[in-house]
Amino acid sequence: MANISESDCRNKREFSRVGVHLPLEIRRVTPEQQRLISSHLEEKILTGAKLPQDVADPLLAEWLKLLHGQLNTILGLLAANRPASELPPFRTETVSGGGLSFTSPEEYDLGDLLELRVIFDSSLSGTLCLYGEVVQKEKSEEGYLSAVSFLAIDESLRDEIIKFVFEKERELLRQMRRE
Repeated sequence: MANISESDCRNKREFSRVGVHLPLEIRRVTPEQQRLISSHLEEKILTGAKLPQDVADPLLAEWLKLLHGQLNTILGLLAANRPASELPPFRTETVSGGGLSFTSPEEYDLGDLLELRVIFDSSLSGTLCLYGEVVQKEKSEEGYLSAVSFLAIDESLRDEIIKFVFEKERELLRQMRRE
């Protein structure tokens, strides 16, 4: 049986991650608020429209699902009376089931607790409100790169994030095969 060194174990990641840019809004959580945190999905108003059940072409069906998800996101933002200029900037760098990294003009300290509001372009029909601790930071050309480990996250939300990561990985693989 092979020995696995301690450094090998530290370098292995628990979750797959993908590089993707998503709208992200960040807020420091005050010490008074820290005991009240709980990650959750903020539902958006859906159109009620349903996809046709019998689409013969699988490629067309996939495109319809994608368009349906994007329209739900746009309609949800409009329903919340948020103009496009108020959308959070695209700042994420990588996303995984365990956390995410982002670039920001603001520097966050190790151990800071952050509220992260992320809009995924997937089957999720809302904004994920996640909480995490800054576990890594470094200065970059664009500002500060921070890595955050999720805290107080429900496993069903984590599963949705993992599903999103795998969807993005599949898209990247398909794109690489075409090129």
